Amino acid sequence: MLSRPYRLLAVAGAIVLCAVAIGACGGGGSSSSSSTTETTSEGGGSTEGGSGTEGGSADVAAAEKAVAEYTGKPSPFPVEEPLKEKMPSDTKMLYMQCGSPICQLQWAMVEAAGKAMGVETKQIKAGSQASEIANAFDTAVAEEPDAVLVPAIEPSLFRTQLEELQENGVTVVTSGVVDPQEYGIEYADFSRPSVENTGKLLAAKAVAQKGDEADIAYYAVPELAFIGVQQEAFEAEMENLCPECSVRVIDIPLSTVGNTAPNRIVSDLQQNPDTNMAIFSTNEMAEGLPAAMKTAGIEDVETWGFGSTPANLQDIKEGNLTGALENDLPVDVWTYVDEAARGILGQELSQAEKTEEPPVPDVQFLEQKDITFDPTHGWTGYPEFEEKFTELWSGK
Repeated sequence: MLSRPYRLLAVAGAIVLCAVAIGACGGGGSSSSSSTTETTSEGGGSTEGGSGTEGGSADVAAAEKAVAEYTGKPSPFPVEEPLKEKMPSDTKMLYMQCGSPICQLQWAMVEAAGKAMGVETKQIKAGSQASEIANAFDTAVAEEPDAVLVPAIEPSLFRTQLEELQENGVTVVTSGVVDPQEYGIEYADFSRPSVENTGKLLAAKAVAQKGDEADIAYYAVPELAFIGVQQEAFEAEMENLCPECSVRVIDIPLSTVGNTAPNRIVSDLQQNPDTNMAIFSTNEMAEGLPAAMKTAGIEDVETWGFGSTPANLQDIKEGNLTGALENDLPVDVWTYVDEAARGILGQELSQAEKTEEPPVPDVQFLEQKDITFDPTHGWTGYPEFEEKFTELWSGK
């Protein structure tokens, strides 16, 4: 079973994985650090906006309703139906190891899930360069596996090998690829519906907290494609819920996440003192931010982000960050393995696996009062998830 210390990061981890394909991931946003984004979408997001509140345009009631669905409890477990039979012990699943710390962490989870399922799992190091990725997938084809698990590596970098795997009847499962259907990939986690949902929920949280007075700085990572999708959904939902609210989009380069990003954020907040909420497309960029804000004398700015590291969770527990929209990485990874098994068996996916439509499973808003667990162990909404999956995979 998966040891508790491995429950470290949410899908922000998957965002970092995309760095291995940075050249192919594309731009996620066009705004600069000094620009104010004008939201021009006609709405149609996850809430029914437009009714407004007395004396203002913000539809706080709709925002609160959207947030409530992801507050105080995890949504239903993402896998419902058991496997129709126990997986053969000679089943081989390959995990494409990108080499980043998060990729290594996910491999540990894949390995634990494979042991619980009773199948063989093997990692292949894909590296960070296009040539290394191509060579790794050549190896994957030669291994003749039953399934290949691909964590947020852009399919354009292994298109030829992907076609070979598909021709050979190999089940390919991706995570963090925005539009997998463009590559004929049937099994995928955290694709466009899930990414868009995170953007809409972050917008709903902003309006629920600040109403018409929301003056928001949204910090994006422009190199990563699905951050761009999240940003577009965020802006469209803000226009839907609060067309008069102020929203700025600030690009934080991927290379600064984990080092100088807090300095960039503080500099931006100093230049824009009316900002009352900071939204982080990945909460990882907020590591070290509370100390930097304190040094700069910045107060009264709420901070919300998607996916937290243990350090982020500790800051939330201590009141140094306001909160976060969390995604349960361990459950996601085990679901990833479950999808591979169902693909091999030719069994239909559970509804949540198949559609990724809201309400998206294992997503929840957390703030200080919710951190009743040890932050160093990360967050899971389903403490008994290993036992749940093991039972579903027993073939009974």
